[in-house]
Amino acid sequence: FGSSLARRRGWEPGAPLYPIWMRGPVMFAQGWWTSCSSLCKAPEKDPLLACPRPWLKVELSKKQEEAAEVVLDEKQKLVVDSLIPIHVHPDFRIYDIKVAGDNRLQRGLQQYHNICREHVGLLVTTSCFSTWLKARKTNGSAKLIPAIPSSSGNLSDITRSPLSDCHGKAVRVFFFDDNINLHLGGSSDIDGICNLRDVSTGAYVNFSAGENGFEVDHAYQHTVIHHSTQYRNTLVQANILDAMANTDYFLSIIKRYSEPGEKLIVFFDVNGTLLWDDTVSNKGMAEVLLSTMFRFTEVRPREPCDFSWEGRPPVRLEKQVTLRQLVSEISNKDSEYYARFWNQDTCSRFLQELSAQADLGWLNDRSSLTQESFLKTYQEYLRQLHEHVSEDGITNSWGQVWDYLRNDGHLAVLNSFGIDTHRVVARSVPDGRQVLYITIDYNLWGQKDLLKWSSIFERHTDRSQKTRV
Repeated sequence: FGSSLARRRGWEPGAPLYPIWMRGPVMFAQGWWTSCSSLCKAPEKDPLLACPRPWLKVELSKKQEEAAEVVLDEKQKLVVDSLIPIHVHPDFRIYDIKVAGDNRLQRGLQQYHNICREHVGLLVTTSCFSTWLKARKTNGSAKLIPAIPSSSGNLSDITRSPLSDCHGKAVRVFFFDDNINLHLGGSSDIDGICNLRDVSTGAYVNFSAGENGFEVDHAYQHTVIHHSTQYRNTLVQANILDAMANTDYFLSIIKRYSEPGEKLIVFFDVNGTLLWDDTVSNKGMAEVLLSTMFRFTEVRPREPCDFSWEGRPPVRLEKQVTLRQLVSEISNKDSEYYARFWNQDTCSRFLQELSAQADLGWLNDRSSLTQESFLKTYQEYLRQLHEHVSEDGITNSWGQVWDYLRNDGHLAVLNSFGIDTHRVVARSVPDGRQVLYITIDYNLWGQKDLLKWSSIFERHTDRSQKTRV
C-alpha cells in the first residue's frame, strides 16, 4: 500500500513494507502478528486462519517481539476457524464459504462480510454458477452481496457490529454489475444477479424502487442506480459503454453516494463491467461492442407484426424489446448462429430491415435512433475503445478507481462466475499471490467450471515485472 498508509496505521518511516493478504489492521512478519495497539505471535498453524487481519509485512525489533502477546478475541476465532481451505495451488490462499443449504446462509453471509469489512486492497470472489443456474438465474441465488442497515438497531456497540469495520468506521457497500437488471425490479424471484442479504438477519432485501428505502437515479448515458435511505448500499447497473468513455466512471459514482470517513466495500463484476472482451463467449472487442449496444437499444413496434430475418422462423413483435433479445429469439438457442451474427455488416443490414417495421431508441430515452446514427455512435465508441481500454481489454476507469480504493484503505472485490478475474488481478497487483481468493459453495460447482477455474492457478507465473494499471 505504500509508506503513507503505514504511517497512518502508526508505523514509522523507513520500515520495509511488503503487501500480503490484506485482511485488516494486523501485520504479519517473520512469524509475528502486530496491530496498531498490540502485538501477537502467530500460532503454528496457517497464519491466515490464525489471524483474521493481516495488512502489511514488516520487520519487528527484538524489543517488540519480546513484548508480543496473543490477542485474538472469540469473535475473530469464530470467523477464521470456519473457513475451508481449497488446495489448488500451494502459492495461493484460497478459502471456501458455504451458503447453500439449511441454516448455512446467515452464517456464511456473516463470515463473508466479516472478511470484507476487515480487508483493504483487493479480494477475489468466485460465485457458484451452478446454484444460480438451478434457480433459473434469479436474484435469490445469485452473487451474495451484504446489505448494511443504516442504523444499528439492537447492536449497541457500533465498533463490533457488522455495520462498521474494526476501526469503528461505518461500512458502505457498492455493487457494479451489468446484469443486475434494475429495470425489472429487485425482488428475489426475478432475473438478476444480486442476492442482497441483510447482514444482521440473513433475510433477502428487495431493492426495487420504493422498497426498503431504495430510489432510482441515473448517471451518464446508460447507467441506472438504486440507492437506499434504509441501507448503506448502492447498486449500479453498470454499462461498459459509459465505463469506457469516462475514466472517472466508477469513482464519480462512488464519491456521489458515499460520505467521508466511511469504509467502502466495492464489489465489481468483471465481464461487461471492467473487461471488454469476454473469453467465456469467445467474442472480441468489436463483437462485444455491437452486442452491448444491441442490449441497450429498444425495438419499438409501430403495430403488432411478424419480423423475418435470413429465412429463419418469424418472430412476433407486439411490445418493446431490446435488439439483443430479438436476436436471441431469432437464433432460437442456436449458439453458432448467434455467435456469427455479431459483425458490423450483419448488424447494419439487420437494423435496416427492422427499421421498416419498428422504431429504435436507447433504453431510458424516448427519442428515436436511426440506423445511421447507431452506426455513427458505434464507430465513435470503437475509437474510444482503442483509446481508453488497455491491451488486456480492461477499461481505464478501473485503474482510477483502484488507485483510489487501495490508497485510501478501502476494499475492491472482484466478484464473478467466470475465470477472467485473473486478468484484472494481473494488471492491478505485482503478484497474484498477494490476493486472497474466496469461493462460494465450491463443492457445488460443475466439473467444467472447476477445471477452467483451477487451470488459472496451474498456469501461474510470477508477474512481478508486469506493468501495473
